[in-house]
Amino acid sequence: MPDVKSQGGASLELPRSGRLVVPGYLVTRRFSVWIGDGQQGRCEISYEQGSPGTQIRVLSNPSGIPIRTSMTNG
Repeated sequence: MPDVKSQGGASLELPRSGRLVVPGYLVTRRFSVWIGDGQQGRCEISYEQGSPGTQIRVLSNPSGIPIRTSMTNG
């Protein structure tokens, strides 16, 4: 991570809302997404971080593997 931070300019924080492709699993400060056991599948999500909390919507799940999400207070 130090080499990424030393590049400067780019923020390492997610915007308040957006879309992401999740390859297996994704863990952020505020939420996590797991596809099956985290070693298989891919999905696309949209997210919105704000009050009262984060909302996640699965936009595509081509493999049909169960997706688990969780929110944190971070």
